[in-house]
This record gives sequence, C-alpha cells and structure tokens, in this order.
Amino acid sequence: MKKILLALTCLPLFLSAQVFIQEDFENVPLGNFGTDYELLELNNYGWGLLSTNDSQGQIPTSTNAGPENFLIVQEDSKKLRITGPNATTGLTLAIPIVESGLRAFWNNIDLGNQILKVSTTVNIADGSSLNIPIIGIFDTQSYIGGVYFNTANNIVYGIAYISGSQGNSAYLINFAEGGLSFQRNTNYNFDIYFDQATGVVSWVSPELGVDGAIETLKAGVEPNEVDFGLLNGTNSQATNMSAGSFTIDNVLIEAIPEITMSTQNLQVAGLMESKIYPNPAKETVNIALAAGFDNAKVHVVLSSVNGKKVAEYNTTENLNISHLPAGVYIITVTDGKKTESHKLIKK
Repeated sequence: MKKILLALTCLPLFLSAQVFIQEDFENVPLGNFGTDYELLELNNYGWGLLSTNDSQGQIPTSTNAGPENFLIVQEDSKKLRITGPNATTGLTLAIPIVESGLRAFWNNIDLGNQILKVSTTVNIADGSSLNIPIIGIFDTQSYIGGVYFNTANNIVYGIAYISGSQGNSAYLINFAEGGLSFQRNTNYNFDIYFDQATGVVSWVSPELGVDGAIETLKAGVEPNEVDFGLLNGTNSQATNMSAGSFTIDNVLIEAIPEITMSTQNLQVAGLMESKIYPNPAKETVNIALAAGFDNAKVHVVLSSVNGKKVAEYNTTENLNISHLPAGVYIITVTDGKKTESHKLIKK
C-alpha cells in the first residue's frame, strides 16, 4: 500500500525519542495500585487514579468506586487491571501523570519530536458488563484521539476529533467496513500516534490488522493527558448491573520525530456520543445522535436531577422545553438497545 511519512524536515541529526513514562508493572507489588481513588494525589509510581459512582449530575446507581478498581494482577505477566462501574453511572480512569503532567513534559521536548506515541497491551475481560474500555489522548478541552472498545457488540473503533456530519466533535472511526471485531481475553498491542504539526492521529495494532491514519482538527494543539479507563456503558434492554474490567501492560508514552505507516481506508462511524444543542437552551433543543442509534426507534426522556420525569419525546428535533422552569435536567436518549444520558441546562 501507499506509504505516508509524518516528519519534520531539517531535523537535528540523531534525534532520539524522549520517554514520558514506561511501565510494565513488574516491579509493582500485587494488590491495590494505590489508596487514593479521587485523583487527589499520585501513587508511588506517578499515576493518578479516579473512580467515581457519579456522572453527568445523575443520581448514582453504581456503588463500587474504590481503590480495588485498580489492581496489580499476575496473569501471563504482571498487569494493571482496571475495573469499571457496576451500574449505569460513574467511570474509572488511570492517568499517568508522573510529576507535573504530560503538558509540562511536552513543553520541554526537543525540536522535531512532534509526535506523541502511546503504546500499551490491552486485554478485555469476558462478561456481560456494558462498561466501555477506552484509551484517550486529550488536550485541555476534548479528545484528540484514542481507542474505544464497544463491549455491547465487541467492535473496536478509533476516536478522532474531526469535522463530521454533526459538526466538530469526537467521532468513532471504523477500522474495517462494518466494524472490526475483537476477542475477549486476548492480548492486543496498540500504538496510537498524534502528530502535533499536522494534526494526524494514527493507529497500529498488528494482531487486529490496524494500520491507518486520519487528519483531525488538532494541528498545533498540545496534548494534555492520556487516560486508560472504563465508561459506564448503558443498554435499556439489559441494564448494566455488573462491573467490567480490562488490563493494560507495557505502557509507553513518548515523543518521537517520525513514523512511517500504510494508509488504510478509514470511515467515520459517527459521533462518539450524542450532542445536545443548543445547551443551555430556553425554547427548544435538538439531539445529534451518536453512532449506533436507530433514529426511527429513539425515545427521549427529560428528568430532574432528582430522577423525576418531566417530559417525553419520540423525536430528536425541536424538543419543546419552554414550559419547564429554569434549572439543570438530565436528558436520556434510548432506542431500546443503546442509551445515553446528558446534562441539559434550561435558561
């Protein structure tokens, strides 16, 4: 296939990679990876841990947030097992921060090392949980790129912030026509690259046959954070009542000068999550649905933050909210198979 080269010209000779963090967990004791799980302080290995039962202002249904969500386990090698929420709210994130964070590291890289490389070995556990494992590269505002493992259908997607049919947002990217399947309890090596100079995000996974790139809207943007975690995941036909988990190993985050890869025909699957607009709103709101929703079957419920239903709709366009008092509401969208909840501010 045609080769593309992401590189700067006129680089200093013998430019070498600069490592932000390299961790295979072999020297970490088995058991809890840390005691703090509220991202208040770093553990002894430079990681920040966040586990919460709450999300989007909803009444928490998950009950398992705690340090046990981050365990060093012995499998084929030592790994970090990350466990997600056991219901429909909450999230769990492990964030390598080291000392002053990725942003500070990036501000001090050598001229020419403009590509951020995030490498790890992931293994998605078996089970019925709808938790969604993700690897995310973020700036201070939103996703830049990443990987998204949909456990409802065992399809793996890329994440990229691009201009799509619903405007500028984080979209899911298909690695194969119709979606690329992954197997549970299987090790997959993933490399994710972000070229700050061009805004190109690239993915490589030999086991999955992934080797492609897409141009994002993030050219010139400084990476701020890399997260390994689980989103709660929801499904109205099978309410999430169990915690999922996945392991990571061989974590390497570094700045490198260039990468050569094959081009691959990558297609946008759709928005990573639905967009509510305008928000805040006074009279009406609209919903741009995320990838995977069946628009013909969508049902929308608007609730107070206390869980009281205040309105229902069978459309995603021009939802009338003019009769509601000003305040914060939760808007839940479902098609019978996929469900999302978002915060809405009524002016």
